[in-house]
Amino acid sequence: MPYAITLRLDAVSAGRVRALWDALSAAGFTNGAAALGYAPHLTLAILPDSVDAADLIASVRRATTVWRALPLHLAALAVFAGEPATLWLSPKVDEPLLRHHAALCAALPPLHHHYRPETWMPHVTLADDLAASAAGAAIDVAANHFDPFAATLDAIDVLRFRPIDLLWQARLDT
Repeated sequence: MPYAITLRLDAVSAGRVRALWDALSAAGFTNGAAALGYAPHLTLAILPDSVDAADLIASVRRATTVWRALPLHLAALAVFAGEPATLWLSPKVDEPLLRHHAALCAALPPLHHHYRPETWMPHVTLADDLAASAAGAAIDVAANHFDPFAATLDAIDVLRFRPIDLLWQARLDT
């Protein structure tokens, strides 16, 4: 099982994302994290299962020890095209988020190529495993339930997934 390092959304904004998940689910679109019972989040890194868990946790702890909660403005809906497609919330990307991501990446072994600083696209997934032909319908459902909103990234997790196995977690003070 690969590892993920995520920043979780505060309770209020997580509720807004869950409402979008529910609307999409009612229309037949799924979200893997929701199905696994994991909270709305922004993924910072994905690493292969060959990484040593204890070393990974120690590296994340060292790299994030002074991190504070980060404000995030979820501004738009977007799609990663392809087969399958993924519908996601697009944040307004700012310097603190990019700086945190780069610092974490510098402290870790090589990441999955989509999560390296030069290719990372910050996002909060709404629906995944979409048939490309269904992406437009999923956008329509989400658009009927979405207005841009402010959120706070207030916790960091290290986990293995499918199923979710939370290995380490820290609150980020405001």
